[in-house]
Amino acid sequence: MRLTAGLSGARRGECWTYENEIIPIPTGLAGAGASLVWRLIAARARYLHCWMVTYLRRVPMPGEVDKMAKRGPELPRR
Repeated sequence: MRLTAGLSGARRGECWTYENEIIPIPTGLAGAGASLVWRLIAARARYLHCWMVTYLRRVPMPGEVDKMAKRGPELPRR
């Protein structure tokens, strides 16, 4: 949509959202391209974060889980 607004040559680009808000969109090709690149980078960073949390987080072994269940949660000392 942003690229279409940039190619249309309109002086002012606006977008209506489902909440009936008007959001300005860049009308130049440079602004539309930069916005597209930024969204791609942000999406890749989000995916990388989810992957790291899923595969690199330490999971306790079954024996450790049993010990934790018997002891209960460790509370800080006062």
